Amino acid sequence: MSQVMRRCITGYHPVNSPRHCAHWGSQKMLAFGNGSNIVILVCEPLEQLTTLAGHHANVHRVKWQQESFNHSINVPYRSWLASCDVDGIIIIWDVSSGSKVATFSDGSNKPVLTIDWLSSLQSATRDLLVAIHPPYSLVMWNAATGNKLWKKSYTSEIHSFSLDPFDASRILMLSNDYVLFVTDFMVSQAPSSDGKKIPIPGSIRPSKSPSNVSISSEQNSGGMSANVMLSTTRSFGKQISNVIGATAIRYSADATSLFGDTSYSNVSDDSILQVEFLPAFRDHFMIVQSYKICLVNLDVEAPVCNIHLDSTLSPFVQVVPCKQRDAFYCLHNNGNVTLRVLRPHYSEKSSKQFALNYDVRLQSESIRLSKQHRVMALAVCPGTERNVAVVCSDSRVIIWTVNRVVLPEKQTENEDPRMLPQLSSLRGVVMGNWFNQVYLRDLYLSSRLFLDHDYVVQNTKTVQLKFIMSGLFTSLGLSPYVLSMCPPLTTKNFLFYKPILAVGSSSGIVYLIDLNSGNITKEFSLHTGAVAGIEWCSLTSFLTFSVIVSGTSSNNSKNELIFVDATTGKCQSLLSSKNGGSVTSPLSMVKVSPKKNYFVAVYKWKPLEIWDVATKRMLREVKISSTAPITSVAWCPNARFSKSKRASASKEEAKSSEDGSPGKEAAKSKPSQQTSATSSSSTESFVFTNSAGMLCHLTIDAGVLQDASRVPPEGGMGSVTAITWKGDVLALGDNEGGVSLWDLKNKLSRGINVPRIGRVRKLKFAPGKGNSFLMILLVDGVDIWDISDTSHVSSLRQKTSMGQVVDADWATSSEPVLAFSDGTVRVCDLYLNCHTSTVKSIDSFLPALWPSKNGICLKYAMLFAPQGTLKWDQEGSKVDSVNVETDAESELANQINLMPSCVLKQLSEMSTLERCISVAKIFNDTWDDQFWHVAKFYLTRFKEIEQILLTLDDSEENDCCKSSDGGSEFESKVLDCEASDYVYPNEIFRQALLERQYLLASAHCDLSPNSTARLKDQCARNLLKFGDAEEASVLLLSTDPVHRAFHVNSLKTCLINLIASCGDTQKHNEDISKLVATNMIASGFLDEGVEVLCMYKNYLDACRYLQSYGKWDESISLAKVALQDSESYQEIVKKWTEFLVSPQINQKNLAILVFISTNQFYKALQLLLATQQSEKAYLLLRSMQEMGLISNNSEDLDLYKDLQMESNEHVKTALVGMGFREVSL
Repeated sequence: MSQVMRRCITGYHPVNSPRHCAHWGSQKMLAFGNGSNIVILVCEPLEQLTTLAGHHANVHRVKWQQESFNHSINVPYRSWLASCDVDGIIIIWDVSSGSKVATFSDGSNKPVLTIDWLSSLQSATRDLLVAIHPPYSLVMWNAATGNKLWKKSYTSEIHSFSLDPFDASRILMLSNDYVLFVTDFMVSQAPSSDGKKIPIPGSIRPSKSPSNVSISSEQNSGGMSANVMLSTTRSFGKQISNVIGATAIRYSADATSLFGDTSYSNVSDDSILQVEFLPAFRDHFMIVQSYKICLVNLDVEAPVCNIHLDSTLSPFVQVVPCKQRDAFYCLHNNGNVTLRVLRPHYSEKSSKQFALNYDVRLQSESIRLSKQHRVMALAVCPGTERNVAVVCSDSRVIIWTVNRVVLPEKQTENEDPRMLPQLSSLRGVVMGNWFNQVYLRDLYLSSRLFLDHDYVVQNTKTVQLKFIMSGLFTSLGLSPYVLSMCPPLTTKNFLFYKPILAVGSSSGIVYLIDLNSGNITKEFSLHTGAVAGIEWCSLTSFLTFSVIVSGTSSNNSKNELIFVDATTGKCQSLLSSKNGGSVTSPLSMVKVSPKKNYFVAVYKWKPLEIWDVATKRMLREVKISSTAPITSVAWCPNARFSKSKRASASKEEAKSSEDGSPGKEAAKSKPSQQTSATSSSSTESFVFTNSAGMLCHLTIDAGVLQDASRVPPEGGMGSVTAITWKGDVLALGDNEGGVSLWDLKNKLSRGINVPRIGRVRKLKFAPGKGNSFLMILLVDGVDIWDISDTSHVSSLRQKTSMGQVVDADWATSSEPVLAFSDGTVRVCDLYLNCHTSTVKSIDSFLPALWPSKNGICLKYAMLFAPQGTLKWDQEGSKVDSVNVETDAESELANQINLMPSCVLKQLSEMSTLERCISVAKIFNDTWDDQFWHVAKFYLTRFKEIEQILLTLDDSEENDCCKSSDGGSEFESKVLDCEASDYVYPNEIFRQALLERQYLLASAHCDLSPNSTARLKDQCARNLLKFGDAEEASVLLLSTDPVHRAFHVNSLKTCLINLIASCGDTQKHNEDISKLVATNMIASGFLDEGVEVLCMYKNYLDACRYLQSYGKWDESISLAKVALQDSESYQEIVKKWTEFLVSPQINQKNLAILVFISTNQFYKALQLLLATQQSEKAYLLLRSMQEMGLISNNSEDLDLYKDLQMESNEHVKTALVGMGFREVSL
């Protein structure tokens, strides 16, 4: 039997709980806020890990720390979580221990609106947290220390922000009347500029003069506006208003759910719920409203796609965009989850003209929600992006998984083959497969970079996707609760005992909770009203009763008394219309005897009833006084009653021996003694008190009342409200908070000075022989006393964060369990410490929850399995332990045994490259997954090119070299991972950028006629850069003749066609173009000068100018698209990588991937060693050797010899430092 640990079990979310307060971390853990508590769930399998209690107000946001960096012995796996509340407090948690790392605030009590860990694009930013402190401040925090690095204040209120996943220097913030776009976001200092204001869509009013921004706010308890109505007539507002509707835009306070009534009815249809960057689409963000989603391009500040919901459908609550595919999950107000996937609609005139649309590809089944409940948040698994979690206000968490269903029918002609996944690409079907997990990218919904990808299914069967419910987590119902712990642990039930706590809710449901695991094992919906009390009849059965008051008088009520067999679920109602079930006196309490033979039912005005537990029948009624109702009942404990019976039996035996000789009389008396011993097992006694203070003692023998005694009230005590009995001590509590202890053996009485006001609601002795702890439940708290010396042990007063203690019981002999008015049930220690919750031991492979060194040791053991890091049995089929000499050897053995030996065997037999990819999936390591996918793609690609070059003639060799840049058919054509799009092949990158420009060029047709020429100029300029002069000319000629740019665009079109028709004079014109472009750039017209250079295909100079002016992204994009000369391209890449590794930018991981993508493996290895990633350098070298990319000639050996020796030395040092022995590299 496992030990009962301190834990907190939550119930329904409070009415004013914020929405969107949930986040799924990379280490398979889900966190969501529930009032002032944070619930942590392990997703595989779905069960509660712990509950973090430390906030004193409602938790507003939770965010797991990003793990997209290299893990080593100095940077181990860990499970840090950031949370903020509406009082402005930010807490950093170490979930593995359940402790606080840091607690800090900005000094105000205003709620922290949004928090996020800094993007992992930059190295050495693991502990940095960005937060919005209203109303105007953006703050950068060091989460490990709680120090404020910098603070930036703006002139207008900011409500939320979104970090650009492609560029660490850009951030988007939502304000009242605009979206603030900042491009100088840095770690070292606050942004120097106030950013660029992009107006939010507003109502269009026909007016010659610009209309003023009118703000009408509705004040509430928080002191901030619940709804802010915006009105603007700026050009961008007109453009988006034409797309998503010319309606007034409101910022929704319910979107952040800060104050007041947060029911969804308060959110207007035009409220801004979210502003988010798209992680799969560079330079795009989404604006989410209740019935509309608009995608906006940042280059031209124009909408490119709009999604409308019909007013009859359920509105959006939250939208989570995906990174692996251009898709997003939508949570609707009715609880449904839909997956919208990108699907282009091509024009009939040209394949270069198309519009985007996000079709609903999947829809989950409906969730049954009552009027009092709603959906709270949506969280998506960042690893697979196939699993989504829906958090409801009734504390249900539902896990939906996107699964595949193979259909036998052939593909129809009208069905788009690009939307169907390839069967060969689906590498697994079950969530939890070790390295065969299916990711969203494996389903081939649409390409991440470009639209026109070949998704033709070669198999005759088609694949249909479907939402499958893969997990369901439930919690307690509506508070207040009634607690009752099962009978205590004894020597007789030690082998099969389980600590089961019964919790009755106000909705009539009884929950059975296994305190070993903290999980709800069973639920019984029994009553139509609130559960009033629970009494256990055995370890597997209990009684529960409820009182439903009818009318205005509390004396007339309907009583429900039900017997429940927990093993079978059979329920039996004991009260009928004849014996108390109809409208009658309310049932005040039910008490079961210690031997479980009888129970008494006490009514407020009716006589006391004695029932037989075995037969479920009432034995008789006991009427003591008609004017003084019974206030408390306590049964005589087993030990004392057995002791008194044995004493009386010995006295009778001694008396009979004195009266005569034993002989026949003694022989005759043996059967009678056996009979009395048998009957004593059904003989029990109890005491009760009434409102007059009279204490009565009754004994029941075989259902017959044998004797009765009465004790007058004790002087100085009020009316007795609670009574309990253990051993020779009888404890009584009165309505004034006083507690009296009666020593029945010595016939003494003493009192306990409880410093409280109000009646004693409950008295309960701790179980266990010789245990003298007494729990006293009062109106304003709970006390624990040691009655052996009448000493005070601990007390808990009413606290704001948890509310009032509504009920209490003993979970074990030294651990009380308390129910609070905030809807939580907490298992505490003897000193009533309720704010700490022990982290549950989970039999799952979760390195983030292990000691810091263990996860890295196991990772190295798997990576270097062929080198002897694992101990196998004699047959070589099973792993016994890890080959280390440390104190944690036994822990490592237990953790490695969580994986099947067949998986470890398969790992050791894989190639180095495949083993590294598999280990990255097992550990959910984002950076490792990106690195090894990129390495595998380019190693395979360069190997294929090398093989082709060796088999072709010289003439064919030149053709092959040309086609390698133009998109030849390689097996490794598709690089599909979450790495930056800059590491994708140039031909793929060019296709993606061209399609993006075609999209923008087509989008202008959907805008208002008064849209500016900026969109067309920008699209034409980009198309010229990327080499599509024909489409650029078409776009320029489509300028409206009444527009002022019509003349310039016409002349530009003529120039484009003139340049294309030039022959021998091209060289002379290029010299003139350089002179003109240089003059324009020097005069401040950078974009125009670069455009002139691109017209004459002078792309190298254009890239150089862009780099010199700090336009690094534009420079590398132009180089990847336009530069065909490898030397020119390498020059631009060299300068860019130098910029990436500079201390100001510090994006060394991206530079490593860029080196690999450009076949500069030597520089990649050097940078890996410089950034202390020696194991990757060693394994990459080994992979290159296995694939034959490092030949045996002297040039290659000399080039890589020093790197190989250095990496070997570093790896050996690391392995020895972790305790590995007998490892040969």
